[in-house]
Amino acid sequence: MIIAVVLIKIRCKLPEGAPFFLYLVLFSILRFFLFFVRGNVPDVLLGLKNGQWTALLILAIAVPALVLKSSRKPAVSAK
Repeated sequence: MIIAVVLIKIRCKLPEGAPFFLYLVLFSILRFFLFFVRGNVPDVLLGLKNGQWTALLILAIAVPALVLKSSRKPAVSAK
């Protein structure tokens, strides 16, 4: 719910496609820390749970994509 409010507030200030990647980044961070609290899921590798590894993978893809989307200048339409 908090992530949705943040995205709605800054939606108009971000380039096209960037809110999606921002959502992925924020959700992955939340999921990573949430799985530290969950006790009913076994560790998979290096003391991390499967959901944490998935969150790290999504972060590894979404952060560079967000940086690329944010650094590009918006295309100017010729009329």
